[in-house]
Amino acid sequence: MFTVGSFLLTAVLGLAGYIISKFIWQIYFSRSNGSRIPGPPIINEKEGNLRELRQAETLSTYIEGLHNKYGPIVLFYMGPQPVVSIGSAELFQESMQSKLFDRPEVLFKPPLVEVITASSIQLTNGPEGRRRHALYSHFFNATAKFFPQFQKCIDEISSSLAGSDGPILLKPIAFDLTLSVMSKCAFAGVFAESELTRLISFYDLWSSDIEKKLKGRDIDEGTAYPEQIRKIVEDALSKRRRGEVLIWAIYFLAKQPDIQDKLAREMRQNLSGSSENWEIVPEDVERLPYLRQVLNETLRLRSPGPFAARISDKSHQLGGFQIPPNMPVMHAIGYVTHHQAYYEQPQSFDPEHFSPENVQKRHPFAFKPFGFAGNRMCPGNRFAVQEASVSLALLISRFHFRLVGDVTATPNVGFVTRPNEEIWVTVEPRR
Repeated sequence: MFTVGSFLLTAVLGLAGYIISKFIWQIYFSRSNGSRIPGPPIINEKEGNLRELRQAETLSTYIEGLHNKYGPIVLFYMGPQPVVSIGSAELFQESMQSKLFDRPEVLFKPPLVEVITASSIQLTNGPEGRRRHALYSHFFNATAKFFPQFQKCIDEISSSLAGSDGPILLKPIAFDLTLSVMSKCAFAGVFAESELTRLISFYDLWSSDIEKKLKGRDIDEGTAYPEQIRKIVEDALSKRRRGEVLIWAIYFLAKQPDIQDKLAREMRQNLSGSSENWEIVPEDVERLPYLRQVLNETLRLRSPGPFAARISDKSHQLGGFQIPPNMPVMHAIGYVTHHQAYYEQPQSFDPEHFSPENVQKRHPFAFKPFGFAGNRMCPGNRFAVQEASVSLALLISRFHFRLVGDVTATPNVGFVTRPNEEIWVTVEPRR
């Protein structure tokens, strides 16, 4: 039976629980000297900082602003959920020592199950996630066996480009190549040309459908995910879409023909014979250091994954603060790779950022495009780099790419980091 006494008891217990929980959070987010993780004030406990995030252009923009204002470690609230973000190479290295593997389901899993299924490796944590990650890495890291397939696919694209007349779009070239490589390497076959074209078209529809499915309704409804949550999900799912990396690389090289010509000269100086007859092997790639500088600079400036996120079921130290169990920790990778503390001209495309001298004097964790936290680095990272290396080496050695018009491509950071603009180029055989 409900009485005034029971009501008062319930109220007192609830208030006590609230005070205790607040006290515990204060302890966790504090240093021994009493200072707390800096961050923006919240509007209320239900909304947290969502209003500010909603006003930001992207989640990456919001996090960049937080780190610029509050420093390398910040605390903000996605609704009632506290989230820690770190934005320095030094903190990345410290976080690595915790060997975190699991992704925070509270941020990623619920809105994605409908789109990519709960069994996707993107959403699989724990022992099963580790087992599958090891299997995928074992397959994709044996890159030497894939070089003949790389070569065949690029030769086919080269034949098509040699017969082109007039401006062409970069996206179909890049997607034709990457889908053909994947069909040969992962499925031991090749799609018919019509089927490949259909898949390329489906990619755009699929990306658009994902964006629609991830759009939420008002937070007060409590059943869907608001726009600002969708931004996190889109960013977090950004796999290294190899086609987009190739598009950006060719765009930057066409924008700066002196760098493109320098890369072509490196190939001609280090590979014997005619470029039409080159058969590149893994050892050849090792003799092309400037090629790797160009690819690294592309991944730095237009990284498809601007941040990573991990979670631990144990308390751990980070930046002198005690991080509580099950607390999402975001790694602001894009913020660090665009920071002047690590790169002299962070907004400019300059392969000299990765010259041996500059790499040696820079913190090693200032460039980790495929992730680094624990053992969850992208399992296809070596495959992606080798494919991009062979593709760019052969294409640039055989053709000169020029932009049509004075276009400046701006990045659209969403499910993938792709140009907002269509990029048209002319292709001329090199003499």
